Amino acid sequence: MVQLAGDALSALPLPAGRRYGAGARRLRVAAAALAGAPLLLAALALWGWPLGGFLGQALFPGLTHGSLHASLTAFPQAWQGGGAQALRNSFLAATAASLLALPLGAWLAWLRERTQLAWRAWIEAACW
Repeated sequence: MVQLAGDALSALPLPAGRRYGAGARRLRVAAAALAGAPLLLAALALWGWPLGGFLGQALFPGLTHGSLHASLTAFPQAWQGGGAQALRNSFLAATAASLLALPLGAWLAWLRERTQLAWRAWIEAACW
């Protein structure tokens, strides 16, 4: 097998003994672009659609009732119903989890890589 130098697409192995020109390279680039299309559609469906719906409901509160009048009244209302407290609690929980996980993960990584413990191979399995 011969590998061409250059970008990641040209690192794909080609059969030895044949010369491949720009046409084959363009075909591989097109095939890679088509392979990425389902991932893009999945990201759009799983992330973009709900986010767009949420922002549409926030900017146009009567959108599901047939009213297309833009209004920002949804934003102050979100903070009145305990939204600020929920956001604060989420931030505190994420900060606490990060502050606990970082030193624990660093310690486990040190044990795994820098010591000669008999059971150090189990550390990686336990983390997964």
